[in-house]
Amino acid sequence: MKKRLAVFLLTCIMLTGCTKVIDTQRESTQNNVPTVKSDVEKDFENLTLQANLGDASSQAELGLIYYYGRGFPQDYSKAFYWLQQAANHGHKEMQGMLALMYEKGQGVDQNDAKAFELYQNLANDGIDLYQSKIGDMYLKGKGTTQSDTKAFEWTRKAALQDLPMAQSGLAVFYEKGINIQQDKNKALEWYQKSCSNGYPFACAEYRRLYQK
Repeated sequence: MKKRLAVFLLTCIMLTGCTKVIDTQRESTQNNVPTVKSDVEKDFENLTLQANLGDASSQAELGLIYYYGRGFPQDYSKAFYWLQQAANHGHKEMQGMLALMYEKGQGVDQNDAKAFELYQNLANDGIDLYQSKIGDMYLKGKGTTQSDTKAFEWTRKAALQDLPMAQSGLAVFYEKGINIQQDKNKALEWYQKSCSNGYPFACAEYRRLYQK
């Protein structure tokens, strides 16, 4: 009887010891679980690698991720760096983002003249949005010498490409007689075109001027 009890106690001690060893190993394993990277993190690492290798599209995408804070903390300085790299490597569209950052002082010292220079390059390429922007900057004398004549010319170029905002802006020139003879009918015509192209502000302005 005593012998059986001794065997039983010894077995319990051995089992308890095994359990402790197992628990210890389990804790060790849990404390040293390798970090599994998400697909997003892997994609970001790969994107950064491609950007560092000089791929303009990757540099542009990385810059936009930092600019808008898409899944990662927003960082204007890093955004500016990568967007500038993309522009330098042939991704010309990113000049518009750089111009915007110069205009707003995001990630770089605020500089209207530099913003105007970059916008001008894109306007010269025939991009309606930047033609309209240049027209607005000439009108306000922002980053360049004020000129109603050039403001009208650039706004008209964008309007002729069916940019609603520019069409509404051109209507203002005709309504107020800025650098051109005042012409209510022409103003109504351009407000109507802008409204037809989906610009609500122009619709309201058309109704206002029509009833005047």
